[in-house]
Order: sequence, then structure tokens, then C-alpha cells
Amino acid sequence: MSRHYLPDSSQNRKLHLLEYGYGYTSQMNGEERVKPFYQHLYYLRNFPLLTSIHEQFTFEAHWHPEVELAYVLEGKLPVTINGKLVELRAGQLAVCTSGDLHEYHNAEPGTKWLLLLFRPTFIGKADEWPPEGVELRRFVLALTEQEQTVLDAILQSMLFIYDEYQAKSPYFRSVIQGETMKLTSLLLRHFTEGSIGTNVTSAPKRHLPELDAFFQYVNDHFTEPLRLTDVAAQFALSPSRLSEGFSNTTGVSFVSYVQHKRVERAKDLLRTSRTPIMAVALECGFENLRTFNRVFRIFTGCTPTAYRNENG
Repeated sequence: MSRHYLPDSSQNRKLHLLEYGYGYTSQMNGEERVKPFYQHLYYLRNFPLLTSIHEQFTFEAHWHPEVELAYVLEGKLPVTINGKLVELRAGQLAVCTSGDLHEYHNAEPGTKWLLLLFRPTFIGKADEWPPEGVELRRFVLALTEQEQTVLDAILQSMLFIYDEYQAKSPYFRSVIQGETMKLTSLLLRHFTEGSIGTNVTSAPKRHLPELDAFFQYVNDHFTEPLRLTDVAAQFALSPSRLSEGFSNTTGVSFVSYVQHKRVERAKDLLRTSRTPIMAVALECGFENLRTFNRVFRIFTGCTPTAYRNENG
């Protein structure tokens, strides 16, 4: 058996959701379940990508802006994406694009699969991938010889990224970034609507469509003074109802979501410009430098100045 297929011992367990995201539980038919939640991922500094190999792994319904690829190496893995459940077999791939609601169910014994997650900004895109107007297949099942050939190439790219990520040799960030761009290009070329050799049905709806307008509004205005009362007024809702609905849907508070968006924007400015720290704070929606430093440290573990010194 290839060494690639051997998972870390720490992964041989059911994942505890609260270690990786904002999960919360409810009772259903006497069974405690975790409701769909917004997952906030943590990365190496200035490197928004994660990759790992798992077995005997379950993950309740969640969503995030990152792209997530799951390639089954051995066994069978039931996966639900946007309400559609498919049992993937060895050699098949699940593709979760930005914002897709997805869930990994109990896999049969001996199942092993390779996971890759990355932010769209890692490959030079904006807030989501694939680009607007492009519909990508969520399940790639190798139904034709051509699909199998492309899937083999995708697997080799994912394994290459996994090895580079584990070894962390000099310039591994640039090497992985290039390989990830190659990988996403293969997906776009071969597994989008209308591409040769595919039989694509209508793409499923994205997660929680009733909140799309709300998230779009916040994404457009998070660098401005943004209070819950003002946003609620935009949608003719009471602040308490909006706050409760947002928390129940995402598992995070409105304030935490806005702060996360502001910090991510600040990180981009700190990496790519020499804008003074105070100006960065104001441009990203923080009222003063003290608040900026405090919130930035909560999300990154360091001050804005330290982050710039290490990543700028």
C-alpha cells in the first residue's frame, strides 16, 4: 500500500466539530445532532490551504467560502452536497465549491480519502470559486475513459500537494500554489457544464438561498460602519430576529462574521501594500487602532505589525 494512503493516527476518530468550526447541537428523535453551521478554518500564516488523509471520518453539514475536494482512495464514502447524497467509491471525487452545504457520512471500515481545502484567493480569485456563471460538477464518477484519465491526473496533483505540504521544503508555498492552479484548471476544462465528455445536469442550489442577499449586503459593506440594527432595517427585520436567524444558520454571531471579513481584508492589505497600520484599520472598518489590534490578534494570534513583518 502506498504511503500516501496511510492516515495520521490523530485522524482515526470521529471529528469533533467544535475543534474546527462553529458547530452546535440539537435533539432530533432523541439523538443529538449538529445543525448546519459555518466552518471557520485556521491555516499556516499567509497560506490558506489544508490537506490531509482520513479514514473512519464523519463531518456534519457545514459550509464555508473555501473550495473542498475529497478523493476516495479506498472503500466507499457517502457525501451529501446541496441536498444530493452520493456514495463515492475508490477513484471518485467530490467537489464542494464556495458556499456549498456539504456533509460526510459514516464511511464503511477501510475507507480512506484525501482532502484538500483552499481559499479562492489562493489561486488569485475573489470571494468564491468557480467564477460567476460557471457551473461545476459536484460529483465526478469516472463514467468514461476520458474522465478516468483526468481523475488520475487530479489524484496525482492532490498527492503532490499533500507531499509538499507535509515536507514543507523551501518554496513549498509557491510550488503548491502552482499545482493548485493546475488542478483547478483541469476541473474547469473537463467538468463544467458543456465540457466535452461530461453529462451535466442542472447544478443544485447553493446553501440557504434565503440568506444570499443578506450575505451579499454584508460582503459589500463590511468596511463601513455596520451595525446589526442598520442591516436589519435593510431587510425589514427586527434586530433580534436577524441576530437569532443568523446565529442559528451559521453558528457564529453577526459581529464575529463581520470582524472575520475585516481581518481577512486587513491581512491582504498588510501583505500587498505599505499602507500605514492606522490607515489599514480605518479602511477595513475598524473605528480605532486599539480595536483593530485586539480583534486582529484574536483571529491571527499576532499583531498587525508582526503579521506584516512576517508576511509583507
